[in-house]
This record gives sequence, C-alpha cells and structure tokens, in this order.
Amino acid sequence: VFEYQYIGLQAGFVTQFPGVHEPASESWPGAAIAFKILDGLFTFIFTIELVFRFVVLRCKLFQARLNWIDIVAVFSSLLEWMLSDAPVNASVFRLVRVARLARGLAFMKLAKVQQSLNILVKCLTASMNTLFWTLCLLTMVQGVVG
Repeated sequence: VFEYQYIGLQAGFVTQFPGVHEPASESWPGAAIAFKILDGLFTFIFTIELVFRFVVLRCKLFQARLNWIDIVAVFSSLLEWMLSDAPVNASVFRLVRVARLARGLAFMKLAKVQQSLNILVKCLTASMNTLFWTLCLLTMVQGVVG
C-alpha cells in the first residue's frame, strides 16, 4: 500500500498535480530502496515457505486449488525479481505485477477470513434486488434535483 502511495506521489509530481510540489524521492527519502529490500525479503520468505510445503506435501501440494494461488504469487514475484534489471517490455512487466496480486489472495485461505467473506458475499447477493431499486431511486432523485 505504501509503495503505491509512493508511486502515486511521483505520478502527481510528474503530472503537476496541485499540492504535490516535490518528487517522491525527496518527500520520502530512502523509500524506493526500502520497498525493494522488503519486496526481496518477502519474496524470499514466501519462496522458502513454498519449498517447505513442497518437501512435506510433495504432489499433494498441487491438488489443493488454494495452493495454486501461492505458486502463482511466488513464481510471479521471482519472475519480476529476475526481470527487474533486464530490458523487458513494460506491458509484460505490468502483467507480472498484476499476477503478484495473488499474494494478497493468499491470506484469504484462513478459515476466519473465508467465513467472514462468505457471509459478506451472501449478504450482498441477497440484497441485490434492494440495491438495484435503491440505485434507480437515487438516480431519479439526482436527475430531478440536479
């Protein structure tokens, strides 16, 4: 999250967004290096964890669907780390970054998070009809009032 805030600050400086008067490297000195070190550290930790799970579970690791989230997250992080200094097309690099979002999904494997998320999804699904008519009413009010 902080890394994306840093990127946003830099984008705001480049586009001369009001209120952003200095580059991100001056407003957050040392942040780029810290983000790179932390990214490498977490990639190393997740890789070691995946290797340990493979040693323990062997082929059973590939049978559970949620393990594939971890596999994609680790391999995309390793791929990004290997290609970070290579001259690669920027769109390919962005695709690898999108695949890293799987790392964020890995925490959803926890039972409590899954139960809470399941309840939330069921509530949203059950209230779709009400949400639709509320949206229609708000749109009409917005159109009338302006």
